[in-house]
Amino acid sequence: GQHDPADGAGLLTMAAQGRALVVGVRQGMAGQHVPWTSRFGRGFSNFWVCACGGPWLSDSQSGFRLYPLPESLNLGVRARRYQFEVEILVLAKGRGIVIREEPISVIYQPKGERVSHFRPWLDFWRNTKTFSRLLWRRVNPL
Repeated sequence: GQHDPADGAGLLTMAAQGRALVVGVRQGMAGQHVPWTSRFGRGFSNFWVCACGGPWLSDSQSGFRLYPLPESLNLGVRARRYQFEVEILVLAKGRGIVIREEPISVIYQPKGERVSHFRPWLDFWRNTKTFSRLLWRRVNPL
C-alpha cells in the first residue's frame, strides 16, 4: 500500500489530545518518484478546500485519517470516493470540529507496479462538481 501502518500510532496520539479529525500529511511528496498528477492534485485540492470554507491543510487529499465518528456521521456529506475526503474537511470546519495534521511516510511504487483507482478526467470532473457545489454553498448560505 501507499501508507505504513506504523504511522497510525502518530494519528492515535493526535486524536488522544481531544476529539478531532486527524489527517496524515504525506512527507516527501516533492520528489520525482511521485507522479506529477499527485503533486498537482495536492496543491489544487488544498487551495479549493480552503476557498470553499475548509481549513488550510498541507495535504487535503491524504486518505490516511482518523475521524471522530459521531460528529463525522452527522455532517451530511454527500460526496463519495476521493470527493468525500475534501467535502468532509469543509463541513467539519463549518461545524467547529477540530482538524489536526500528523506527518506520515508515503510509499510510491515504481510506475507500472503501482495500483491506482484514480481516473484523471473522471475524477477531475467529479472534483470540479464537488468544489463548485461547496463554493456555491459558501457564497449563498441558507
